[in-house]
Amino acid sequence: MTEMSDRPPASDLGQRIRRRREQLGLSVEDAAAKAGIDPGYLDYLETAESPDPSRGTLLHLSVALDTSAVALLGGDRLLPPGHQHEARRTTLVDLDEPTARALIAPGGIGRVVFADARGPVALPVNFRMLGDSIVFRTDATTSIARGSSGRRISFEVDQIDDTFSTGWSVLVSGLAHRVEEPSEVEAIRALDLVAWAGGPREAFFRLEPDTITGRQLRAPQ
Repeated sequence: MTEMSDRPPASDLGQRIRRRREQLGLSVEDAAAKAGIDPGYLDYLETAESPDPSRGTLLHLSVALDTSAVALLGGDRLLPPGHQHEARRTTLVDLDEPTARALIAPGGIGRVVFADARGPVALPVNFRMLGDSIVFRTDATTSIARGSSGRRISFEVDQIDDTFSTGWSVLVSGLAHRVEEPSEVEAIRALDLVAWAGGPREAFFRLEPDTITGRQLRAPQ
């Protein structure tokens, strides 16, 4: 059995590979097996100062880690997605509600879609699922708070893979309200719902869906 190194990553690529692998709960051996590479080589990619994997290795590793080669290389940080050419024979399919719910179940980043004086507005927030509802936090003075309190809004979540020109989008619609019941606030806090925007963000909101739709762009098997 290959002896794994306990050294921390020495490169940005190594950090991104290890972070993603650990997010998925995979050991070096498990991730290497899924990618079809030697565990010792994966350990090298994570810990070397200047790893230089081939494009093929990156593609296999990105599939094993359920991400993209562009994301592992960090090339997606400053550009909006969609710069790759379309993949051949991709298929756009409608998602049933259980599949759409499963895609957004882990939480993450979504966009609150509401109307204000400018017209339709979509702004990103961190979110989690509380039962069947979407919960997020913001500052009470923000346009998100004003546009979401006691109003019917929508919430959009998506994932784009530039490398394979695939992705999915889920749109949730329903009535939103500010959460003020102490027990409900504590239940949301227990979800470790952070706000990347920083600040106290002590206005908690809950969107109770009545409509959930989604579409997925699938690559050929």
